Amino acid sequence: MNTLRYALRFLLRARTYTLINLLGLAFSLACCIILLRYIHRELTVDTHCVDREKVYAVQVSVSGGAYWGSYAAYRNDSVLIAPELIETKCSFVPLENDFLVSEGHRYRCNALATDSTFFQLFSYPLIQGEKNLTDPSSVVLPQSYAREVFGSDNPVGKTITYSNGQEYVVKGVIGLPVNKTWLNFDMLLANSSSNSWEKMPLDLYRFVPGADMNKLNQVGKHPRRLNPHYPSDTRVYTFRFV
Repeated sequence: MNTLRYALRFLLRARTYTLINLLGLAFSLACCIILLRYIHRELTVDTHCVDREKVYAVQVSVSGGAYWGSYAAYRNDSVLIAPELIETKCSFVPLENDFLVSEGHRYRCNALATDSTFFQLFSYPLIQGEKNLTDPSSVVLPQSYAREVFGSDNPVGKTITYSNGQEYVVKGVIGLPVNKTWLNFDMLLANSSSNSWEKMPLDLYRFVPGADMNKLNQVGKHPRRLNPHYPSDTRVYTFRFV
């Protein structure tokens, strides 16, 4: 007790010294917390992906540059993946910096045109309605964006008009994952609703258990050259999603 009393008395006498040490301790703890949160977010990117160790995307490398794409555009140039190795395939078209109109008001949005297989690869909690994009006029909204457009009203069954002039009916509302993800969107559209999307679709594959992805990657890095219109250094191959 005497030691604690002497220490407290010293700290009260040297108030400036005490204040500097307390501020330094608080700042150090804050930096540690921020660093731990950042590391945790980076290690949990896309953990809402179902069986993400088996989910791959397609990457195209042309003249030293790489971008995401689809095998469909290079089917005459690439060694395609054997169909029996594919468990689930999902294609989607990102439609960024777009807009929709609801009740005379215009809202900016980033949309994905896809189908219901999207929900077989990614887990999103269902809030209202259903996670169904089989109807060409269906749309699914994240809860945060649904509140921005419809406020506290129930959005399921309501109609919105997309920038292409087509009307869509809200089929469901989903919650967004708490983890960090590269797939950020305000709306999911049925990709069967239009064939006029100007962007190339992106492909995602979930392979059957036991598929040797290292061999597939090695095969994909040496495609057959059948189409002379593509640059000679074009490469199409798969890579791990996460």
